[in-house]
Amino acid sequence: MVKAVLYDLFTMLQEKGTSENALKNILSKPYPELTQQEKSFYTITLLLAEIEKQATENKLFDEKEFDAEKFAKENSSSVN
Repeated sequence: MVKAVLYDLFTMLQEKGTSENALKNILSKPYPELTQQEKSFYTITLLLAEIEKQATENKLFDEKEFDAEKFAKENSSSVN
């Protein structure tokens, strides 16, 4: 679920410009200067990193691959 939220935030950031510029902004600006969407993306990224770190340390990490296009199609109708 957290990865899905992060994906949605990233998609919204891409709509406002290129993904490369969006990521550069997030990494180069001080946190108080970020937009609300950029702050959300940054915070969720840190949250996900901490979850994965703890899961890996406790050997609870079960990595799975999924088809991103299929995921987007299945979830596009529920977003709007």
